[in-house]
This record gives sequence, C-alpha cells and structure tokens, in this order.
Amino acid sequence: TSEWIANAYRQCKSLGITFIDESGIGNPMTVEVDGKLVSQDLVHSCYEAFVLKDILERSTSVCEIGGGSGRTAETILKLFPHLSYTIVDVPPAINVAQWYLEKSGITNVSFVPPKDAPKHYDVYLAISVFSELAKVEVETYVKVITTGYHFYLKDQKQSTNPDDDTYVTKEYYALPNWKEILFDRQYPFYASFFEILYQFK
Repeated sequence: TSEWIANAYRQCKSLGITFIDESGIGNPMTVEVDGKLVSQDLVHSCYEAFVLKDILERSTSVCEIGGGSGRTAETILKLFPHLSYTIVDVPPAINVAQWYLEKSGITNVSFVPPKDAPKHYDVYLAISVFSELAKVEVETYVKVITTGYHFYLKDQKQSTNPDDDTYVTKEYYALPNWKEILFDRQYPFYASFFEILYQFK
C-alpha cells in the first residue's frame, strides 16, 4: 500500500540507506515521498544492498539464486558497479530478469540455469526463493553456496511448499559448514520473514 511504502522509505532513510532512482520499468505502483518516487520493490532491494554494503564493497562476484524481476541485481550493480553478477533461475523467470535489466541499462550480468550454478563466488543471495523449492533442490543449491564466502538468505519463517506440500520452517534452510552467522533476525518490514547472513571462510 502507499502508506506502507512511505513509512518503509522513511524508516530506511533514518538508517542512512542509499536509494537509487525508481526506473518505473514494468509500471510498478509508486508513491512520491519527500519528492522522490518510491516503489515497494525499491524499498526491499535498497535495504538488502545496505545490509550487505560492507561485504559487497570488498567482494568481486555475486550469485543470486532466483533473481525475480532483476530488481535486486539492478540496485546492487548501480551501487556497486565493480561487481560481476550472475543470476541462476529457470524460464520464464530468468527471461523476465534479463528483459528488465536490459531495459535498466545493466550489462554486467550473466544468466545461467540451475545446473550451471557457479561455485566459489564471494557472495550468494537467495531472497524469497527457498520456500518455493523442493528440499532436494535446496540441498543442491547448498552444495554450491557453501563453496563461497558469504550467503544472505531472506525467506518466510514458515510456509507450505507448493511443490511437495512440505511444511517449511526456518530449520528447513539450515546450512552446514558455516564459520559464523553475522546476523540472524526478523526482517524489519515483514514480521513473517527472517534474514540471515552466513560466513563460510
């Protein structure tokens, strides 16, 4: 809603979060707040870039599992253009992200199917995607993710997996071999979501 967007934007600004300009691609619902056009997706992606800022500044490669519309990639690459970025997804989702990023003028992104998910990247992201996958798919991604250095996971605390009717809880996503959990907390904008940042090495 417009009220949610305005309140979330002001909350982000109070934390010192940097906002890119709303592109308007795909005609998202926007609200003018303090003279700036803001969408719900923009709030989320700018927040995510902010909580990863220190890590992204000293990283060279990012792999996003399930890139959605491409909004997170756009935000991160506009704020940290030095990064090499790969999106792992399936059609038609990956085609949507590719179209969106081309419209946004983002060129330093690779698009690969799940079987080609790259290992040994500096940062892995999975935002609202694991709860939509079967457990065997999550386990396959975990084998790739744990070859990297950091992993940011945001997802629902509990849900029913549509693929196999598995009741999914936070424990469903537990990752092995982590060295440290840099944070593990409720996502500030949705009470039903959590966010975790793992470090593996």
